[in-house]
Amino acid sequence: TKGLPIVFRNSYQRASKYWFYSGQETYSVNLYKERMNNFDTWPIADSFLEKPVYILDIYDMWLYEDSLRTSLGWVGYRYEPVFVSFAKLRVNVLNSIPEIGARDTVSLECSYTVPGLYRDFIRRHPGNTDTLRIGIFNNRGWIKDIITGVSLEEMARGDTTVLRFYPGLEKGKYYIRFAINRGSSIPTHNSEKIPFVVK
Repeated sequence: TKGLPIVFRNSYQRASKYWFYSGQETYSVNLYKERMNNFDTWPIADSFLEKPVYILDIYDMWLYEDSLRTSLGWVGYRYEPVFVSFAKLRVNVLNSIPEIGARDTVSLECSYTVPGLYRDFIRRHPGNTDTLRIGIFNNRGWIKDIITGVSLEEMARGDTTVLRFYPGLEKGKYYIRFAINRGSSIPTHNSEKIPFVVK
């Protein structure tokens, strides 16, 4: 990688081991459908913003231009000239979700915490088509996504928005989590879990 930083997808272990043994600063981008880890709280993504990196993973090999065989199996990799991840952008839900009926619509009032570094990037790159998504989960995992029309530019302006969506779920306990992706990059964790019940 000629000294360029490495970004692993969804792997605290691989990123941490690579950093330990190579001495190269390394980061793990964690999909919102997976668990968060320390890389979600450390400021490493800030230092990688808009810099060239290599992306590595052992899954979804079709995403990668090339691969190499190691003693533990194949690793896909690709060069990314401008790395962007919005993992530090936070969606704050200002109201709770009451119990809802199976045919009810959910209404959420949301504010956005956008660090200055990311706000400046968004302003320098207007017209970005990436929007906020809502992931719906139960205790077995991810169920589906609902794509909203809230843009990165709206979030960077500090607007408070009211999001209304129809979950279309059977009776049970659920939670939602907000996520943002950047182009072909994986959608990141951008909120806490917000629980709700369909009665």
